[in-house]
Amino acid sequence: NRAHVRKPITASVEVQSDPGAGSLTGTKLVCETGDISLAGMCLYSSILLPPDTRLLMDLEIGVPPRSFNLLGQVIWCARDPSCEEFKAGIHLMKLPDDSMAWQNAVIQLLIG
Repeated sequence: NRAHVRKPITASVEVQSDPGAGSLTGTKLVCETGDISLAGMCLYSSILLPPDTRLLMDLEIGVPPRSFNLLGQVIWCARDPSCEEFKAGIHLMKLPDDSMAWQNAVIQLLIG
C-alpha cells in the first residue's frame, strides 16, 4: 500500500535537470504526468532519467490552472512497453513556497 493516494492525471511538466546531474545537466524536457500525489508523481519521458537525478519542474494543475515550481528526485525509471517512452517515479523533495496552495490543488484533483 502507498503512503499517499495517487490520482491518474495528465498534465504537462517542464523539466530541467538540476546542476550536477551528470550528462543530463541543463537538459530541458516537456513530460506528461501519469499520476500525482502530495509526495510525488509519475512522469513519462522521452529519455531515460537516471535514479537520484534531481529535477527542477514547473507543473500547472488545478482549476483555474496554477503553476507550481517543484524540486523532485528520480527514484526509478524504466521503459514502458505500452507507449515506447520511459516511465519515472519522482519523489518531491521540496514543495513550492506556497505549499498550502500546492496541497489544496492536489487534494482537489484527488477528490475531483
